Amino acid sequence: MCGTDEYHRETAFLEPSPLVAEIDDRLRAMLGNGADSRSAEQRREARRRDTEMVRLSAMKASVQTSEFICGNLPDWQRTPFAQVTDPVASLANLNRSIAQLALAEDRFDESPAERAARIAAEAARALAERSLRRAETKRDVQNSVRAIALDHIRLPFGEREAMFKELFAELEDDDFDGDPAETVSDLCARMSLAPVIAPDKEIQTPDGGIDLAARKARLLAFARKYLDLMKPLAPADDRDGGLADPSEPPVRAQGPPH
Repeated sequence: MCGTDEYHRETAFLEPSPLVAEIDDRLRAMLGNGADSRSAEQRREARRRDTEMVRLSAMKASVQTSEFICGNLPDWQRTPFAQVTDPVASLANLNRSIAQLALAEDRFDESPAERAARIAAEAARALAERSLRRAETKRDVQNSVRAIALDHIRLPFGEREAMFKELFAELEDDDFDGDPAETVSDLCARMSLAPVIAPDKEIQTPDGGIDLAARKARLLAFARKYLDLMKPLAPADDRDGGLADPSEPPVRAQGPPH
């Protein structure tokens, strides 16, 4: 009887999954029918079912992986796991995929109006994030240029502010999507600081010329150093004796015990 049970288990193990059989049938039907004559809603329903099938396959694999990790998986089902080097990481990836597939299925259930509203909300959020990044990058660039000028250029206050106004006016049309170090290095060159940051004698070529690539690299490294210095500090963590909350009332000193 035990041999018969083992035979049935092995036979069931070798049988293809019903999901694979359904895909094979659909592929044969598609090749036989030629061009796809289904409506948009029918194709959408097929994609919804495809996503559900993939999610169910992932859930089956997740359950079997959990059973394998716990030592509850029968020996005849352990063979596929022989090549798995880290089943715990595989389980985490499977569960993450299941959650993503579930979210994708929810989107298939959206009405046209809900789908349009979601797309508009995502576009608005992306635009807001881009605007925030632009403002932060613009602030870092301007602060870096000011710090560089204060460190390397001696000008009266009025002339210095006029120079900044002229330089920063040209940045208003910049989208700041590129490397901010490129912008800072370009402004350093505009302020005639390139020979100061990368002296000619330090970037000469063997034939006595100027290595422009080396100068650009020095300018970019210089700009990145100032950009890093100008970034705002992270909030202080007061769990280990950091700064106290200024909104808290002052703590009264305790006298010696009586």
